This record gives sequence, C-alpha cells and structure tokens, in this order.
Amino acid sequence: MKYEWYRVPDDSDQFIVYAEYESEENFKECRSSAVVQKIGRELKPLVEGVPEFRHFNATIFENSGR
Repeated sequence: MKYEWYRVPDDSDQFIVYAEYESEENFKECRSSAVVQKIGRELKPLVEGVPEFRHFNATIFENSGR
C-alpha cells in the first residue's frame, strides 16, 4: 500500500488522501480494518459535513513492444 496526504491548493481547510493498493481485496481489507474504523470514528466529528469519498480502479497494461 502507498498513500499520501495533499492540501487542496485553493482551500487550506481541505485535504486529499491518495492511496494505492495491490488489489481490490487489499483495499477492502484496509477499509474494514480496526485502524481505519478508529480513524473514521475519531475524525468524522472534527469535520464539517460528511467527508467525500471517491474510489477509482486502474489497470496496468504491459508494454506491447511498440
């Protein structure tokens, strides 16, 4: 797993967490882990509104020799 935090350039009160996982299964395991659940319970009361989540899947294509 790889993750990084970024501050939104136009809004210093907003952050983006970018994460990469080896597989969909690893992503699901992380989301349901005790650590992530605890982070959610402790951070949600500190933010205004509901946090926005977006999830994307990427596929790596092997070099075809072109």
